[in-house]
Amino acid sequence: MVSTGGFLVGAGRSPGFHRGLSMHGHTHASRERERADRQHHGVCLQRKKWTPEKTGRHMSVLMYTNNMLREYGNSEIHAEPLAFFLTWTTYASWIPGDERGWCDRHGCFRSPSPGLRESIQQRLPTQPVILTPGQRKLVQQAITDHCEFRRWKILALSCQSNHVHVVVSAQGNTPANVLRSIKAWASRQLSETTTEERKWWTRGGSKRQIFTHDSLERVVQYVAEFQDHKRFRNTL
Repeated sequence: MVSTGGFLVGAGRSPGFHRGLSMHGHTHASRERERADRQHHGVCLQRKKWTPEKTGRHMSVLMYTNNMLREYGNSEIHAEPLAFFLTWTTYASWIPGDERGWCDRHGCFRSPSPGLRESIQQRLPTQPVILTPGQRKLVQQAITDHCEFRRWKILALSCQSNHVHVVVSAQGNTPANVLRSIKAWASRQLSETTTEERKWWTRGGSKRQIFTHDSLERVVQYVAEFQDHKRFRNTL
C-alpha cells in the first residue's frame, strides 16, 4: 500500500483507527510498563480516550500521533523496523507555550502558556513559516524525488501548512539520518524559489520506528486520511 498527497492506494482500509498502533506485545506486562511510562512522563490521559474533543483542547500533532503509536495491536513484531514514521514542523509554527498545547523535549504534552509563548516570539529572528499551497506541493515532490533517488520506499506522505508526515521504508539506515536527509533536500528546493535566506524547519523531529504490519497500516491510514479530519482543521 502506498499513499502520497494524503491519498491511500493499495490494501483495504484499516479495521479501526482507534484500535491502536502496535509496537509492543499485547500482554499484561507490556500494559503495566506503558502505564508506568506515562506516569513517569506526566501523561495522565487514559488510553483510547486521548482525543482533542474529549480533553477539551487541541493536542499538538506530534503528541497525538505519538500517543497512537503507543497503543496496542496483535500483529507479529519484526526484529527490524518495517518503516519509519517521520514528522517535523515548519520553523516557529508550533513553539513552546502555544495556545494549542505543545510538546517538550521529552515528548510530553504541556498546557498553553501565553507568557512563555510571547517570550519566545519576541526572540525569534524571523517570522514563523507557513507553507503556501505551492510550497507544499514543492516539498511533497522534493521528498518523493529524493526518496526515489535514495531507493527508499514512500508508504505515505502528507505536507501540511505547518508540518510534514512521511512514512518511509529505508532499510540499512537510521531514522535520524533519513529525517535529516529528507529535510535538507526539501529545504534546498524551497530556498531555490526565493532570494531570502531563512530557516524552513524546526530542529529535529519525531522519529518513530514501526515494527508490525498492524502498526504500519494504521500509520499509513492516519497520514493518508486524517490530516484533514475535523479535529485538526483549526490547527493546521
